[in-house]
Amino acid sequence: MAYRTAEAAGIALWCQDEAGPYQAIPQPGASWQLIGQPLRQPHEYIRGGTAKLLTLFRPATGEVRAKGTCIAAGLDGEPEGCA
Repeated sequence: MAYRTAEAAGIALWCQDEAGPYQAIPQPGASWQLIGQPLRQPHEYIRGGTAKLLTLFRPATGEVRAKGTCIAAGLDGEPEGCA
């Protein structure tokens, strides 16, 4: 009921959702190496931090707004920004 009432009163109603955190590391699946070239992995572990997906949905119009965010932890564990 709130969805219909808000829009009828001229108030744009948005629903918010947050997905994640996802590890910002290579994931299994298709890769982009050249044909005949083996897939190579780095010899040392690099912390990639985490990523989240923030979404807004407006039920009355079906409009979706999405923004990805990421946080990379430094050697001391403090956030440094995106890797």
